[in-house]
Amino acid sequence: MQAIVSNLPMAVWTLDHNGIVRLSEGRLLAKLGFAPGELVGRSALELYRDSPDIVFHIQRALAGELEHFTVPVG
Repeated sequence: MQAIVSNLPMAVWTLDHNGIVRLSEGRLLAKLGFAPGELVGRSALELYRDSPDIVFHIQRALAGELEHFTVPVG
């Protein structure tokens, strides 16, 4: 499973109930400037503090609401 997730052409993150990254894998991480696993232990809300739209979606998801959103990669 690890090999599959690591080679996905996207970034896959999981967060705990406090918004702390517990998994960060996928090939897109390199384009975002991160190594696999580098974000583990960091707050997703802090990582995106300058992007209020993304923080809004993260907060909704943490509140238990179903969220699906795409973060543009530029």
